Amino acid sequence: MLFSLCGCYSLAKRMPVKRVYTPELLLKMRREMEAGEELREFEMERLVVTKADFAEALSNVSKSVGHDQLRRFEAWEAEFGSK
Repeated sequence: MLFSLCGCYSLAKRMPVKRVYTPELLLKMRREMEAGEELREFEMERLVVTKADFAEALSNVSKSVGHDQLRRFEAWEAEFGSK
């Protein structure tokens, strides 16, 4: 479960970068640089990690533990775990 949460967080924190660096935007930036224009500042709201970023990341993360492994852990936890 911890690995899944870490994977979800890792994906979510990269979402603002994906929003900012789309192929279209990179092409536009390249044209501006070639024309000698200064690159303007990006809007801060495009760089904020949102709840939607986490929702999208959750949809892209696969389970790290199978059902049989989970059942074995639950049995072990019931017998040896501290509660």
